[in-house]
Amino acid sequence: MSGRVGQASVLQNFVVWSTAFISLLVALVISDIEISESFRILCVISLQTFGGMLIYRWFTQAEFAPTPEMIGMGFAVGSFTAMIGDQIALETMFKNIGWLLPLIVGILVHFLTPSPQTAPKIQLRSTLTMPWAIAGAFLALGLEWYWTLPIGLTLVLLLTYVEYFVASTRLNNRIILVSLSILVICSTILMLSLRPEIWWIEHTYDFLLYENWSNALSTFGRIGIGGVGYEFNYHWFSYAWNGLVSRVSNASPWIATTRSSILVSVVVIQLLISAVIKQYRGNEKFANLTASIVAMFSTVALWRGDSMHLLHLESFSGVFALVWLLAVFLMVLKSRSSISVRNCGLIVILCVATFGAKTAFGGVAIVLVFALLAEATINRRKNLRHYFSLAFVSFGVVILLAKLLFLDSYLPKVWSPSLGFIEFLGAMESENLIFRKHETLFLAIWWIAAALLVQILASVVYALNSFRGDRSIRVIELFVSISCVGLLCLVTFWDGNQNYFAYSGFVLLLPLVGNYLMNDSIRDSFFSKDNQRTRFNLLLILFIIVVLSIATRHMPEIGVATRGEVFLRHAPYLASTVVAIAVVALFAKEIKSSAKFAFRVFPPFLIVVLSASSVIFYASEWSHEVNRVFQRWEREGPGKVEMIYGSPDIQEVIEWINTNTPTDSIVAIDYDTPNCPIDPWGFQVSQCTPVAAPRSSQPHMGREVFEGAIRREILIRNLHPLAFGYDSPLQERFNDIETKRSALREFSQTGTVESLETLQIFGVAWFVVNLEQTSNTNSWGSAKIKFRNNSFIVLELPESS
Repeated sequence: MSGRVGQASVLQNFVVWSTAFISLLVALVISDIEISESFRILCVISLQTFGGMLIYRWFTQAEFAPTPEMIGMGFAVGSFTAMIGDQIALETMFKNIGWLLPLIVGILVHFLTPSPQTAPKIQLRSTLTMPWAIAGAFLALGLEWYWTLPIGLTLVLLLTYVEYFVASTRLNNRIILVSLSILVICSTILMLSLRPEIWWIEHTYDFLLYENWSNALSTFGRIGIGGVGYEFNYHWFSYAWNGLVSRVSNASPWIATTRSSILVSVVVIQLLISAVIKQYRGNEKFANLTASIVAMFSTVALWRGDSMHLLHLESFSGVFALVWLLAVFLMVLKSRSSISVRNCGLIVILCVATFGAKTAFGGVAIVLVFALLAEATINRRKNLRHYFSLAFVSFGVVILLAKLLFLDSYLPKVWSPSLGFIEFLGAMESENLIFRKHETLFLAIWWIAAALLVQILASVVYALNSFRGDRSIRVIELFVSISCVGLLCLVTFWDGNQNYFAYSGFVLLLPLVGNYLMNDSIRDSFFSKDNQRTRFNLLLILFIIVVLSIATRHMPEIGVATRGEVFLRHAPYLASTVVAIAVVALFAKEIKSSAKFAFRVFPPFLIVVLSASSVIFYASEWSHEVNRVFQRWEREGPGKVEMIYGSPDIQEVIEWINTNTPTDSIVAIDYDTPNCPIDPWGFQVSQCTPVAAPRSSQPHMGREVFEGAIRREILIRNLHPLAFGYDSPLQERFNDIETKRSALREFSQTGTVESLETLQIFGVAWFVVNLEQTSNTNSWGSAKIKFRNNSFIVLELPESS
């Protein structure tokens, strides 16, 4: 009998994990990735996640079951461990297996951990874990990829019916089940048929840089990515992981950067949001549905897409860093009653990962840790020394990491744990001059009202209700609210275009808001049969929300030349506040007449109403943007093919270099080297007169295409002062950059012996010449022409004597 039970358990496990793998594979294929490439990418990620789950189980003694928490945390731990192992092993004989570190460590700790006496029960609901996360991911990507929203909505309808109705009716309504399945299939086919051939061009230039950084980091590590002798000081953990997956799976770096890594990270974000909601509510079925609703939260529908919502793909590191930040948040919530040494160790590791992926998010992670310490101290938790140790060790490790890997002491940086952050923001030029006007204070207030009203209210209500229940003070949620407000005010006052730095706190509070969406007291108070006035007020509130949504959707483009235009342009940010005021006015009588209603029922009710308005604003913004965006993709997509992939001549050169040169070669590229010195820091003014560049038939981002696709170290890239550097004064750094640029320019145009010797000193073995910038009659001395097409020549430089 026990043998049959064991076989059934194995079969159930196989079905559950196979469903998760296949459903994510289908999602990748739908996202315009070939099935073979999707399969390879998913195999690499699955191995990392499996090892991460074993490690996470050792840290927390959690059951090894296909829950959102186990899968999400397994990916968070596994991806970081794989990235670190790969970076450490790059210069060793183990460079091809370094990424397997989470699997190796996971297997080792598995044999060191006592096996549980009883295996966890695998329920039918477990097979829906990954489909729920994919549905939520499609909803979250709706304002970025646009074509995913209808697919996500129909999938949520199907999953909701399966979760809440099929089991209770014992499959009597098979017609509904089949109809919903057909609806999902039809919506998928329709959106894929309407989707333009090139649909991922929203942030083309940024993604070229992300591909460049990811490819270089996974090929030869942090040193040399900016050029010979230069370190990559920007937050780079997320890019290193992205490049690792691309290299190991032999997938196109461009596909990984624009599609697969984004989709996988958003799916994991949904898993972790569901796990966080379960910490508040304790019901996995409710958590899955609520996480999908949270994916559609948006502050207000604007004509320029400036709303605060779950995802902002302008920053890949910001999206991926949310995985590790949410993992920190989940561990902090799990540790608020008691904490072990192993839990402390895991939180420190995840704080390091978050800081390395997005330094602004790392600051929020540290705030979470100190909030945990404050709450534990106030509530007099046991093992208080563990909380103190966690706070100061995590902060110390992050500061040490900043100094060694992310901080250039000679230049203020956005990640500097000092006033360098404020100096950087204050020095930036804002595209929108309103942030230099007196209305900035009002704009900050409006932003807070629009983006944080629901979150702040939810955190206060949660803290008060919890204190009434067990007299324990909840500090974590209040700290997150305060830090989010602080970041939002900071970036609003200094540079409004940097608002995505603040939305990490906004995202952390979304699961808390979702906790109120199915409130028992609200249901009992508002939906009784004899409460017609209440239902009328609810319909009136819904009408107000829809009217506001339509009004913001149809507002015309407004300039920012006058104060009146500034006010009108940003008036939609007050929509959430208007909804709140309307709710208070319509239920003023109930608030005055009943203390129980005022303190117990009304606050969560207001949160639910504002959440509903958030989802409606999201849908309105999608309906306003989708047609315009699809038209732009159709219009601009074909014209951007060469910008994205390079011209056929560029592709020939890239393929030849990657096939015919040693992987440790140093390549120099003279694509658009300027005639006059360029000083990216404004350190000194060039004395020569710039010459207008001749019209080129090559794509204007050809250099970025070269740098992203050539898996070789390049002499000097397009250096950004905030991303690259070494520990030297600015004058010395400027001279080094200009020496290399001068050698590139001179050797390409004249082929002098002096410039050749300079290149040889830096170890350059191959030189790519753009024939549109030089004479076809140049012999380039003793260099040998190894490849040539209509636009480029590849030279092999002689070894230095």
